[in-house]
Amino acid sequence: MTMRPFHNHANHAYHAYLLRIWQEKTTETPVWRFSLEDPSSGQRIGFADLAALTAFLLQRTSET
Repeated sequence: MTMRPFHNHANHAYHAYLLRIWQEKTTETPVWRFSLEDPSSGQRIGFADLAALTAFLLQRTSET
């Protein structure tokens, strides 16, 4: 999935996402799931855990 950065008037990279967090109780131990949605395109990417979400955000912010 490709998400495009936005640029503000100061010419700094800008990323906007809608963050969704929910708990799944499919096993004995509930797990948290995460998704980010690009509000300009509607594209959504899901993450099985917080580590995956964090890795994605670190990768996105290191590109700018």
